[in-house]
Amino acid sequence: MMPIRPDLTQHRGTVHGGVIGSLADNVCGYAVASVAGAIVTSSYTLHLLAPTIGERIRAFGRSIHAGGRLATATADLYAENGEDRTLVATAFATFVLFR
Repeated sequence: MMPIRPDLTQHRGTVHGGVIGSLADNVCGYAVASVAGAIVTSSYTLHLLAPTIGERIRAFGRSIHAGGRLATATADLYAENGEDRTLVATAFATFVLFR
């Protein structure tokens, strides 16, 4: 969970896509590292689905596969305002494992 602050937003008040991408990469990375150990991001794809407006962003990551030299994960990111939650982005990431 990350509070939405003015320094993370663009001129229209929405969270900058770079902030969303960084959070997605981190959430995917932690999901994979929790099952595979040391990693480094190889690539990720980010799909921005809606403007990120609200009080906070909540991100959920899930490790899909970790074996050999590569691992993959997905993330879903939501903007939350009170009890309301809106899916604002999804991501798919690939990582190199260090074993």
